[in-house]
Amino acid sequence: MMVIATVGNHLLAQPIKYQEGSKIYDKAEKQPEFPGGEKEFREYTRRPFDNDFRDYYCDVLLSCVIEKDGTLTKVKVLMPITDRECTEQAIKLLKHSPKWSPGLVAGKPVRVRLTTTIELNYVAGSFTSLRPAPKNLIYTSVEEVPQFIGGMDAFQNYLKNNLNYPPLAMKNGTQGKVIVSFIVERNGKLTQVKVSRGIGDDCDEEALRLIKKTAKNWIPGKQNGIAVRTAYSIPINFILPDKKY
Repeated sequence: MMVIATVGNHLLAQPIKYQEGSKIYDKAEKQPEFPGGEKEFREYTRRPFDNDFRDYYCDVLLSCVIEKDGTLTKVKVLMPITDRECTEQAIKLLKHSPKWSPGLVAGKPVRVRLTTTIELNYVAGSFTSLRPAPKNLIYTSVEEVPQFIGGMDAFQNYLKNNLNYPPLAMKNGTQGKVIVSFIVERNGKLTQVKVSRGIGDDCDEEALRLIKKTAKNWIPGKQNGIAVRTAYSIPINFILPDKKY
């Protein structure tokens, strides 16, 4: 069983003032949330990160910071226990957690400190297969990253043969790098394709077109040998034709 001390979507009784910058809030108007909520987090933490051959019986009190982009940082143990390996398993569970929905103050994402107690109650051999990934989880870090079929060389060749430099960008001399982010699903298809950093003058739209056209040409990311939904970003370079691509 696992108890999250500060997770929830309730509004706090007292208003919280939003501050620009890197302030870490102890509470937010809307608290950070694990994908799928507390139930999915319990499923995620119900066994050790590593599937090995020992028993685990421990409660580990941890703290972390949920960043504005939903990633977890500053994971640390608040109450040391004597079982070092059990502590390491609890830490790994948090560090490898998929992105959370960030906390909000005044409708804006903020950094929020959370305290979590993870209770590992695991008998060696009670699970005969590797950890399955809950279906709706999106991983930001995996053991095997997604790949374009044929590798990056094939992807670069695809760009060279299919990129149409926007006339407006050519007219204005616009060059730069467009970052496109997306989810590589378990079947290799792409979803949630969007520009996370653009340069304008129709380059963003062209980058989206190029990535969407590859929607069926990806190998999914894997965790513990199992295909999982993986967040991925890739740059599309726009360099004027008289320059080297």
